[in-house]
Amino acid sequence: MKTMDAPRLGVLPGRADRPARIGSRVAAGVFAGSLLWCLALVALAYHLAPTASGQAPFHVYWAGLLPVFGTSMLMLRRDLTPGVRVAVLSALGAVCALPKLLRTPGGPLFYDEMAHWGQVRRLAEDGVLFRPNIVPTVEDYPGLHVLTVAVSRMTGASAWTSGLVLVVACHVLMVLGVYLLATSLGLDAKAAGLAALVYACNPGFFGFTAMYAYESIAIVWQLWTLVACVNVVRASTGAERWRWAVLALGSGVAAAVTHHVSSIAGVVFVALVALAATLSKRVSRAGRSAAWGVFGALLAVNVGWMWPDRATLVPYLLNAPRAGLEQLSQLAGGTGGGEASSRTPFEESALPAYEQVASVLGVVLVTVLLLWAVWLVRGRVLRDRMWTALLVIALAVPVSMPLIVTRHGAPAAHRSWPFTYQALAVLVAVPLAWLVTSRRVVPVLAAFTATAVILVGGHATDFDAQARFPGPYASGCDGRVLTPEAIEVSRWLGDHTAPGTRFVASDFFTAGTVSAHSDAVYVGRFPTWELTFHDSPPRRQWHDELVRQGIAYLVVDQRITGAPFRGGYYIANHEPQAYVRTRAISPRALAKLDEVPWLRGVHENAYYTVYAVLPAGSPSTGPADTEEGRNRWQSDLV
Repeated sequence: MKTMDAPRLGVLPGRADRPARIGSRVAAGVFAGSLLWCLALVALAYHLAPTASGQAPFHVYWAGLLPVFGTSMLMLRRDLTPGVRVAVLSALGAVCALPKLLRTPGGPLFYDEMAHWGQVRRLAEDGVLFRPNIVPTVEDYPGLHVLTVAVSRMTGASAWTSGLVLVVACHVLMVLGVYLLATSLGLDAKAAGLAALVYACNPGFFGFTAMYAYESIAIVWQLWTLVACVNVVRASTGAERWRWAVLALGSGVAAAVTHHVSSIAGVVFVALVALAATLSKRVSRAGRSAAWGVFGALLAVNVGWMWPDRATLVPYLLNAPRAGLEQLSQLAGGTGGGEASSRTPFEESALPAYEQVASVLGVVLVTVLLLWAVWLVRGRVLRDRMWTALLVIALAVPVSMPLIVTRHGAPAAHRSWPFTYQALAVLVAVPLAWLVTSRRVVPVLAAFTATAVILVGGHATDFDAQARFPGPYASGCDGRVLTPEAIEVSRWLGDHTAPGTRFVASDFFTAGTVSAHSDAVYVGRFPTWELTFHDSPPRRQWHDELVRQGIAYLVVDQRITGAPFRGGYYIANHEPQAYVRTRAISPRALAKLDEVPWLRGVHENAYYTVYAVLPAGSPSTGPADTEEGRNRWQSDLV
């Protein structure tokens, strides 16, 4: 097989495109019908989920979603006008945001969403930026919040509706951005369309980057920064180069004020593009200078924006990947690291077996397709340094896979895939286009099967059952802990306390809900487990510390005694017995709070109790300040 160096990299040299036997209008009608079919079946799956005892919601969900990808692939292999191709890709991007949109049409549901929603709600009320937030880094990145409020005021829509519109629009822009990136690197329209389709299969596209959170918006800025920088290098005229440079700088600055990881990824990718341009003999001096100019400007902006908060931001960004690598090294070296280091994928999972199998096969398929792509375009990879840079980014996907077996490395791996898949999708599209444009049915079916396995496996990796489907309360499961009682207690606290009142909570989900729906401020530095984990009364020093930090309330979810939190910890990942706890907090540990002299219950509903922290001067807690009390306190940790 010859190396594919022709401009139309998606089609084998000498292979003629076969006109489709089915009419364009019929094909368009089938595609439109698949979109409506998907909407109906995903909605049906969500309707069935709360009461279903088996796995019917999963089957219905995939019966709705897979036909969209199948008809999209068949449409993208056709000779379409640019406008029609863009319309198909836009529809695909919007549909990929559909499951998350149907999951939470009325308000925030997930922990990160609540953190951002609280910022937006307060910004809309008083216009004050950089307010304290339960997620400390959120307060330093107001890009999403400002944009949401601006859209809300311009359109008259509610802030939440405006946020959902932004997420859907960003999904569309992501798909179109990958398409433009692929065409900028030399792929033909068919292969570039398939690159966009492959990107839509990435594990985070339906889950994390479909949430109302800063990465969902900032990753668009990051991708378009990359697209613009590639075109800065490849521009044929000075005017064209300036236009792309302005877009690169504008997108890069927008990412810098919206999300830390996205902006860092953007700077790293731009640096790789600039380095590739420097090493390439085909790039003009003006192109090289412009690329390095964009890199220097964006580096300065990011350093300037992050510098004031470097003391908290740098550990926040580095701890997870560093700990993940350490844990992986321990596991590989046989030194263990304990249960707190390792994790078993799909442990106690409700996912169907075919999703779990697809998650493994998907990794294998992605790796095989990537290697095949490198072989097909090996001449271009060797001669065009831009493709070499693309390969470096794409290789990060399979290289990061071992991290998913570690406690701290798994989140870092998951968060990296929406970025690294941008390059992977472009490369994988080359062999897929080779299959899809075949005159035979078998290669086309093989291409769809591979895409379907990657899509299904990606869901299993990053979009579990609790996050995907509605259902009853599940201890510690993001997406299954928000109940009307949680919102009620949050609003009660907001109605009965002054803005800025400080509080602590029995778990981080309760803290997130109260922070989002009231103006109270959560204090994360207080070790709340000293109040809620132990059967014995809390020591007096914790009352003194509560008063010293100005904490006025403790909010307790009584349901945390039902089972250990699925995520491995209740409050923070450094709490006692994090990740290794095998039994839930005892009911006595919460019941004893009613007997603490310096706590007074002031509100309760079916599941929540609010305690007021009495001022200094309250009586001693007694037994916990004795040797006997301290011994009992220590035994509770075992």
